[in-house]
Amino acid sequence: MYIDLEGVDLCRECSLSILTLLIDTGIRTGSVYPIDMHTLRTQAFYTAGTKRKTLKDICQNEMILSVFFDVHNDSGTLFAHFSVALQGVEDVQLMESATRKTTASRAFLSGLTKYVKNNMLTSFGGSELTTWKLAKEKESDCLKPNMAASAA
Repeated sequence: MYIDLEGVDLCRECSLSILTLLIDTGIRTGSVYPIDMHTLRTQAFYTAGTKRKTLKDICQNEMILSVFFDVHNDSGTLFAHFSVALQGVEDVQLMESATRKTTASRAFLSGLTKYVKNNMLTSFGGSELTTWKLAKEKESDCLKPNMAASAA
């Protein structure tokens, strides 16, 4: 399960706008779920599904891998607002830093856009990178009204 949070200055005092889930089932199905946190609020984490599990239960299950890019602020946000104590987390940003050849090259962490540009070009063609960039820009544009309202 891959998780991305979007909001205004993600931290304990932030406003979480969208939680995006990508569920990897092993086949390319496009199982991406954007969750409007302004509308659902705690229901997003506390509503049980057909197997009587909530998203909170899943996020706190150490046997279910949750992948983040820069989990630090996301983790604090989820705990402060929804009492979700993440377990079974892998942070791609930290893994990328750990694989660098020299200690000096680890002085700064890469942001997601730089990471995708530098590391995913070999896996995906230029058109897929362009598609990804356009999707991120569209997501950012969609969040701007919510972010402005949250900041007020």
